[in-house]
Amino acid sequence: MHYMRFIPFLIVSISLALSAAGADYKIELLSPSGRSATEVLINKSGSVVFTLAPEEAKFPGEAFLWDGDTTTSLGSLGGELFVATGINDGGQIVGYGETTNRTLHSFLFTTGQLQDLGPIGPEGSVARAINDLGDIVGELPANGSATVFLRNADGAVDEIGPPHGYQTLAFGVNDLKTVVGTSRMTNVGSFVAFVSRNQQMTQLGPKEGGESIAIAINDNEQIVGIAPTSAGAGHAAYFVEGGLHIDLASSSFRSSALAINNSGTIVGSIEYENGMPHAALFSLTADPVLLQDLISPQSGWTALFNATGVNDLGQIVGTGKFGNQPGLRAFLMTPIPEPSSLALVLGTTLLAALRRRR
Repeated sequence: MHYMRFIPFLIVSISLALSAAGADYKIELLSPSGRSATEVLINKSGSVVFTLAPEEAKFPGEAFLWDGDTTTSLGSLGGELFVATGINDGGQIVGYGETTNRTLHSFLFTTGQLQDLGPIGPEGSVARAINDLGDIVGELPANGSATVFLRNADGAVDEIGPPHGYQTLAFGVNDLKTVVGTSRMTNVGSFVAFVSRNQQMTQLGPKEGGESIAIAINDNEQIVGIAPTSAGAGHAAYFVEGGLHIDLASSSFRSSALAINNSGTIVGSIEYENGMPHAALFSLTADPVLLQDLISPQSGWTALFNATGVNDLGQIVGTGKFGNQPGLRAFLMTPIPEPSSLALVLGTTLLAALRRRR
């Protein structure tokens, strides 16, 4: 059993005071320089989990939980590969890691302890997401293909096979146990987005013209991800069941919707004219908004590349470039005024109004 440890180098949470007019968010720096951050995720309380890539290596290797005061390493399963992929509102974290014999095992980090969930399947497992009930979804690789598993909170495992397919990957699950992901029928076929309820899978995306991926689902059954355009490029998409979707970034060269909260706020990345990606907010009724335009020009962030999570308070996490420092850095953006401050302002205003009426 691995226990959490406090890392001696403090991954400083730089809460940048935004005095510049027009800033809609304050932004905090969560990860150290020299190692790129990936898989940045957030829950309703503002706890953030992120993975750091080892120096001079191509794979992620260490995951951390940031709770506003401290940064805690999640530990290891014995091998070099270790990736955190999901966090729920109860603070439970899931992911996958390599064991000493180089087999991939799913893990659950809860109440400060790392639990190896084992291979689950004959060739290992990859946990991708966890809902607030503690249900976990991911993949079971086998003979070059993969099927989806749903590990219930009680530990029972259900296997969800491809609709007619060869390889199926799961990326999201909500509190209704609705699973979303992507599947392909052959080893050379295109991936098609799917939704699964009660282990019954339905294709969401177009079956021809390019690959589609359902990446995230909220508790209102709203689904977002990536779907192809007529030209074949992948665009951020809001899926409407029946094989239809709404293009959230029709003017982009390439884009992706990576997360959606229960209010329907969608975040991801957008790329114009085959350039660098930009972290973005998407809407069903308006053009995308670049997150870089919502922070102070004096924040120190030179580029925000990807927005990978958003909670119900509107806090956004992702990766970007901080100053001239190397590597991708994890960020947390909080609306101004902060939700707690806004509640205090509204409460004070209401109290004053009530007193005036006496």
